[in-house]
Formats: sequence, C-alpha cells, structure tokens
Amino acid sequence: MFLDEPTSGLDSFTANVLMQTLLDIANSNRVVICTVHQPRPEILRMFSKVLLLSRGQVVYFGPPARLTSYFDALGFPCPEHVNPADYLRMEPTAC
Repeated sequence: MFLDEPTSGLDSFTANVLMQTLLDIANSNRVVICTVHQPRPEILRMFSKVLLLSRGQVVYFGPPARLTSYFDALGFPCPEHVNPADYLRMEPTAC
C-alpha cells in the first residue's frame, strides 16, 4: 500500500488513529509506504524506517529512534524540546 500524505488536513487525533491503523496493517505482513512531511513525534515513532531526502539525495535511512543521534554525530544536534521532523526541515542559513 502506498499513501501520499495520508495525514494532511487531519486533526491530531484522527491522524494518530489513521497511522495506528496503517501500523496494524503493516504488522500483519503487509508493506505500507507513505510520505509524511514534518510528522508529530508520536507519529514519527510509529514508522519502522525513515527515509530522509534532501534535493533528491538520501540523507538518512533507518529507524526513527536513531535519527537524532545520527545527526548529533554529524554535528547537527536537535535542540531540546524541538520535534526532530521540524528541526530537520529547517533550511540552512547563510553566515
């Protein structure tokens, strides 16, 4: 199953219910792939793998639990109390 932005336009409760339903489908031996831009932390944690692209290039592929530590090791620590998906969406600023 492939879904493009299934949570767009949904309130947080409905988005959470939808993503839990997709997780249940994935846990029943089905493949579920979806694009989600800047998901809430609760939804980000539901994914088994995250593919982060920048300008068409793979920047990260792996479990969401390792996302922040990966960028920490590269010298880009996510500030405390900031959603990692929001932080990683931020555009670099010129000095």
